[in-house]
Amino acid sequence: MTKTNSVKNEKENFVALLKWMINPTEQEEEIIRTQVESLGVRTFFLNIRRLELSEAVKSKLIDLRNVIEALDGDLSILDASEGGE
Repeated sequence: MTKTNSVKNEKENFVALLKWMINPTEQEEEIIRTQVESLGVRTFFLNIRRLELSEAVKSKLIDLRNVIEALDGDLSILDASEGGE
C-alpha cells in the first residue's frame, strides 16, 4: 500500500470514528469528510468554529479536541500519522 493510500484510509477511518462518536447528519458528515480530506485532521480541529455544522456537533468536536489536547499536548503539533500499536 502506498503512503497516499494509507493516509487516505486513515482519514476515512477517522471520519467513520467521528460519525460513530458524534452522530452528525448526512450533510454534516459530508462537510466533515470534505474538510478532513482537503485540510487534514489538525487543520480540521483548528477550524471547527468556522464550519457550517450544528452547535451540538461543534460542541462535541470541541470537546473531543480538548480531550486530544489534554492527552497529547499542543494540537498545533498533532501529527495525523502518529498512532498506537
